[in-house]
Amino acid sequence: MKKNIKTEYLVTAIVVLISFLSVGYGAYSEVLKVNSNANIISEGDFVYDYLPYNQTVNLTGYVGASTNVIIPPMLAGYPVKIIDKYAFKGKNLVNATIPEGVEKIAFEVFASNSLEEAIIPASVNDIGNMAFNANDLKIVSFKGDVPPTFGINVFDFNLHLLNICIPSTADEIAWKNALAGAGVNTNPMMLVNPTANLIKGRTGACANIGTGEVTGPPALNCGTNAYQEKDVCVCFDQYEGDPYVMCSLKLELTCFQFKYQGWSKYNVITGFTCDNKSVRIPELIDGIHTGKINKDAFAYKDLTEVYLNDYLKEIDMYAFRFNKLRTITIPQNVNKLVLNAFTGNLLESVVFKGSTPPLMNNNVFTENPNLKKICVPAGTTAAYQTSLTGSGVPTDAVIYEDELQCKI
Repeated sequence: MKKNIKTEYLVTAIVVLISFLSVGYGAYSEVLKVNSNANIISEGDFVYDYLPYNQTVNLTGYVGASTNVIIPPMLAGYPVKIIDKYAFKGKNLVNATIPEGVEKIAFEVFASNSLEEAIIPASVNDIGNMAFNANDLKIVSFKGDVPPTFGINVFDFNLHLLNICIPSTADEIAWKNALAGAGVNTNPMMLVNPTANLIKGRTGACANIGTGEVTGPPALNCGTNAYQEKDVCVCFDQYEGDPYVMCSLKLELTCFQFKYQGWSKYNVITGFTCDNKSVRIPELIDGIHTGKINKDAFAYKDLTEVYLNDYLKEIDMYAFRFNKLRTITIPQNVNKLVLNAFTGNLLESVVFKGSTPPLMNNNVFTENPNLKKICVPAGTTAAYQTSLTGSGVPTDAVIYEDELQCKI
């Protein structure tokens, strides 16, 4: 049978064409697939997501090993506007430099690291929930006058956070309100952590941060463990006199035994190991407020003077029993005095600073026969008479609304 060569050529051509089209279509499909993911950019240690609608990039990940990170302001020629959720979470970072131009720091971006300082550029207008959660921040400086929108618990579990720096031209009330929403308390009278000092301008702890104009008194040389408050140095971790002084020595602090009470987020003093007869209860130990004096912590120490700090909330049973105190001032935040807390001293007067009397158990002041004067804020005599009932104050003691009456 004679072959039709033209027909054979035609069939062959069709087969080749179909094969070519099949391979070509597959290859073309693969190109489409690759191009559909071409917005993912990786450069150096950083992973980005390109946003074509505004020609910016989101920083979405960090794959480097360095614990000191400088985030570049641009990648692949495009500005970094957003640092996306979890981008640097749990990377063991000790330093992270955020560039000007970043507008959003998203959910848990820097959570679970070891950052001690953060400088937030003026361009940042949005900081997400728990963005800096669980670090070791001591100072956070904001370069913009207007506070960003904060998520919840932005700075939670930064137990050493003591200073928030803002420009000297910023509205302090607006910042306090904004920071409260971020879980930062700026009222030092409240035992809530983190509790931070809000500092305007480049003074004290903020002197070298660059937060607006230089205002206020000249910066003092407070050392690495202190910051400036007005014209004195305030210690991060110890109190050594009046006023606060340099913190390079920790001699007095070593006298105190303490434990951290997690649920209340403050330290509890459990014991005193030195022979000092005059004791000043530290406001801060390792950067955390002292909120409670535990049972028997200062009992039988022959103390003649005790100065309680303004952050204390509770004095437990027997805390100062059987010493030689002649007077004691109870700060305004103390809300509980427990059984026999000051039993068996030489008390002649007690000064209460709080406009609301603390809850007092029975016999707080028993065995102080010379206790004749109680001084309270104006207008609170009736309330204190009720609160002191059963506290062990002698029946002939007089309540005064003049603190000078209790001076010893």
